[in-house]
Amino acid sequence: MTESRIEDWKRLCRESGMDPSSMPEFNERYAPEQLSSHLRRYAELMDICRSFTDEFLSSLPDNPMLVAISDAEGYILGFFGNKSIEGILEQLGIVPGVRFSEAVGPNAIALCLSTGKPVKLMGEDHYHIALQGSACYTSPLFLHREDTRPWAAVSFMMMAENSHPQLMALLRSMTGSMERELELRQRNNRQLILTQALLQTPHYGVVLADPEGRIVLMNKPILELLQLEHDAQGEPCDKLPLVGPPLKVMLEGGGGPVLGLEMTAERAEGQRHYLLDLLPITDEDGGMLFAVAMLRDMTAARQSDEMLQGAEKLVFAGQLAVSIAHEIRNPLTVIRGMLQFTSTRIKKEHYELIMDELDRINLIVGDFMGLGKKQPPALQLEETSRLVEETLQVVEFQCRLDGIALHREYETHGHVLCDRNQIKQVLLNVLRNATEATPEGGQITVRLAEEEGWQRIEIIDTGVGMTSVQIARIGEPFRTSKKGGSGLGLAIVKRIMESHGGRLRFQSEPGQGTTAVLEFVMQGQGTLGGELPLAPH
Repeated sequence: MTESRIEDWKRLCRESGMDPSSMPEFNERYAPEQLSSHLRRYAELMDICRSFTDEFLSSLPDNPMLVAISDAEGYILGFFGNKSIEGILEQLGIVPGVRFSEAVGPNAIALCLSTGKPVKLMGEDHYHIALQGSACYTSPLFLHREDTRPWAAVSFMMMAENSHPQLMALLRSMTGSMERELELRQRNNRQLILTQALLQTPHYGVVLADPEGRIVLMNKPILELLQLEHDAQGEPCDKLPLVGPPLKVMLEGGGGPVLGLEMTAERAEGQRHYLLDLLPITDEDGGMLFAVAMLRDMTAARQSDEMLQGAEKLVFAGQLAVSIAHEIRNPLTVIRGMLQFTSTRIKKEHYELIMDELDRINLIVGDFMGLGKKQPPALQLEETSRLVEETLQVVEFQCRLDGIALHREYETHGHVLCDRNQIKQVLLNVLRNATEATPEGGQITVRLAEEEGWQRIEIIDTGVGMTSVQIARIGEPFRTSKKGGSGLGLAIVKRIMESHGGRLRFQSEPGQGTTAVLEFVMQGQGTLGGELPLAPH
């Protein structure tokens, strides 16, 4: 078929009046900038061809041939090998950038690219007399296995007397090796890009491990998430905290992906929540190249979700409070009155127990009532020490009964804009928690101070203290560690502080007591006028 096509091609050349005694005019050629652009596109192939040509020609005596690379359109990109042959071709006008198309007469490059098959032209197969002393072997090169159109062509060019029947087999073998090397390099480049993209992401901590479980790479965020001082490259992956054990299990289990694995870890700042994904990176045949562990800190998202759930609970609790609070309080009032009326007929210890439980129910109903009120604060300029003192006088008697010493340390106090009733409710709730947590013989200290324009109110108890987990959950409705508590008191405190633009935080350790810190923007120092009725220290 090739022979008949070449003869038809030569006939067309004669019919068109093409002169076989002169070289064809290569009217199609790349401009210098176009050639540079295509050389960049084919840079990997050119590098591979240079390497293969040097190795191949070093085994042949006298370096008898030139290797040419053409792109998919037949444009010569470059030559490797015999410089003498390259000089002869340059004299004939065959230089990088010219195109071997069908218009220049029979040539192996155009025929190979159009058929997708290896082609050999030798001697009088060429139409032009100047080329009839040469031989050209050309083999197609495909970028992907499934391609049907060549991405490039590789040619052996030589004098006809140096041709050999085995050269086409050698060229096809060399081209196949170049295709495999090109595929391998491209795969490695893709993996490098993927690896760099994974390692450079600031949101994920990333660990790459080989199929044997050895750590290949780690990025900076994973060191911070796992609190490591240096990476563990080359170490077994199961030595890593948190991500190591599940990564090892994934590798030993065949490398299947594991997505959305929730994990927790105790840190100095409290419990942290993480999400772990384990993914295999495979080659085109499905063989595992790496296993990737991607860890993300989800603590903030978890807290936001819990805050949203808490807000939903508050809405529900508020609606519930409006519906039932009055219905509960009315019969409570009747029951309390009847008990007081018949107190002489009931044993004293039974009477006191019933009254205590009724008071506790009344406090819980009060919490519900407070949760159901959503009116904005009626802000007025108030003197903080006066508000604190009025509240302390409410709880001071109970402290004496419980054997708890109450101390005041008023270092700096000034004015704040607030709703006095709401802030007294805040102080009362916090103080009530402090007294309930403090055993007999304990102490509660209330300190007023100023810090960078903020009025700070500290309520310090010597009670049982709290864990970091308990502190993190303060203010969640219906969550309490107190026996018989509703979990609403601090929810109300938190809501009121937020509506005032204030700040609320707790410092505590189990067995070391608790410090509640309330902060408000100060509007000035001193009293508003008149004597402040302070109780004795």
